[in-house]
Amino acid sequence: MDRLWAPPLPASVRVDDDAATEAHDLPGTQGLPLALADLPDEQRHALVRWDPIDGSLGVGGRSRSGRTTTLATVGRMLLARGHVVHAVGGPALLDLIPTHRRTGTTTGTDDAPRAVRLVRALTAAGRAEARARRADQRQGAGGPRDVLLVDDVADLRTLLESVPDASRDPLTDLVRSGTAVVVAGSAREITRLAPDLAGRIILAAGDRHEDVADGMPPGLAGGRAAPGRGVWMPAPASGTPAVCQVLLGPGRRDTRGGDDPQAGTSPRAGEEIPAAAPLRITALPERVAAADLDPCARGVARDGDTGRPGRDAAQADGSVRPLRLPVGLGGDDGDTGRPGRDAAQADGSVRPLRLPVGLGGDDGGTVALDVCAGAVVAGPPGSGRSTALRTIAEAAAARGALLGTLGLPWPGSDQHLPEPRTAAQIRAAIDAWVSRLVEATDGASGRRAAPPLIVVVDDLDRLGARFPAEVEALARVRGAGGALVAGTSLEGAASTHRGPLPELRAGRAGIVLGASDRRYPMTLGGRPVWTLIGPNAAPGRGTVVDGSTTVSVQIAEPSGDRQEVPTERSRLRVSGSPRQVDGSRW
Repeated sequence: MDRLWAPPLPASVRVDDDAATEAHDLPGTQGLPLALADLPDEQRHALVRWDPIDGSLGVGGRSRSGRTTTLATVGRMLLARGHVVHAVGGPALLDLIPTHRRTGTTTGTDDAPRAVRLVRALTAAGRAEARARRADQRQGAGGPRDVLLVDDVADLRTLLESVPDASRDPLTDLVRSGTAVVVAGSAREITRLAPDLAGRIILAAGDRHEDVADGMPPGLAGGRAAPGRGVWMPAPASGTPAVCQVLLGPGRRDTRGGDDPQAGTSPRAGEEIPAAAPLRITALPERVAAADLDPCARGVARDGDTGRPGRDAAQADGSVRPLRLPVGLGGDDGDTGRPGRDAAQADGSVRPLRLPVGLGGDDGGTVALDVCAGAVVAGPPGSGRSTALRTIAEAAAARGALLGTLGLPWPGSDQHLPEPRTAAQIRAAIDAWVSRLVEATDGASGRRAAPPLIVVVDDLDRLGARFPAEVEALARVRGAGGALVAGTSLEGAASTHRGPLPELRAGRAGIVLGASDRRYPMTLGGRPVWTLIGPNAAPGRGTVVDGSTTVSVQIAEPSGDRQEVPTERSRLRVSGSPRQVDGSRW
């Protein structure tokens, strides 16, 4: 006998339950199963589906309404269907995202650089893919996609809008970029994004007035409040709202949804695999030792390269990644690779001097700063500025490139002046540095010996206030072919207009430590450099700027053993140089 009406929606239903597998699809939906909808006028249930290619999805509800579980379930099903899944949220979400070869970056909003970098990278990727689809309708129409899960969208919106150089609404920019996003938060936050969503689920609050205030149609409001129970709200003109029960993943041991932590470690037969490894932005450690840095990293990370030494140079398409030879290794000009070779190029320019300063970038690998033309290290007290300068000085000394130090803890001599007390001391040190630079110059060619020689100065702005004439005399070092690496406060870097600081600031090389200060924006090469760190970030967290690229970094702590620090005349034979800063932006 035919039923007069469909049974009520179950309080809990899994994607592989009979109630879900036997239901027909809700018209206008496609893709992965999302919820079981009640269609009383048709006396049946229907399966609500969602496909990332159709756009972004919203899940709105109060605490304990099931919104985080919904996100995690969607994430596991996306992984099982070949998509790459990223996540930004609290432990309640991140703990539910399984370890999988297609799991990308998972981070909380407390790790500001990673969250901002992830959103910006996905926004750029979404725009590029949208342009490709417009150019060729067939391109990008299907296949694996990057999908971002966001729990508590209000926290992420606040973080993104706090970035000094952010657009007016970075979150909306992300949703409109073409990258598929599954956002969860309060129903009112989700309603704010509704015009740009392919659909949304408003989870019931159990009170008619509250449900209507959350955006439910009055005729469907006030229903049962249970985890996962809500109303499916399709995009305007694409369907009719319906009461629904969000689907849970399959049984715990069914790996189709990725619930098994061991699932997804290897591809199944016939499974579509993304062409490139997922974007995984590594969390930076709180402390880094100088011994952790790789002085022989191969070069610039590009085209998805992780930057780790020893990675196969072959690209996915069979081409070979260019191998950038470091200073001191053989090249087309017939260099034998012996240390101490003249640093001057055929055109008279000086070879780069890239010194490892810490771990950073998307891959968490060694980050190097090119100091051959000088650099600025700026940061407030307690940011790790002096530590960064000591790390640079030690790395330069190991290369035989350290000419001297000023205002930096170091064994005292005519080359190193840890605590300058008189103008005469500074003038004597400058005279000694210039003399050594003259000695290191080939009189016949006028070329400087490799590598370039540098002077590391701490608190240059304060020294300039005490010894203005002597600090201006540091220009003699640069005039003789040396380079300055100067430490300064953010205020000093922004407001000093005499001495070597303005010239160094005009270059595009340096390290900016600590959170950005809107009152004193750090400017390098005519462009502001903003850093973003969490409230409890360790000293040494900041941004390395090298040319047109910037990268987040945790500065390494120097070894502290300076009893046998080599002079600028000694040469340490190395088999490579640290990789250059890659093009990532946090």
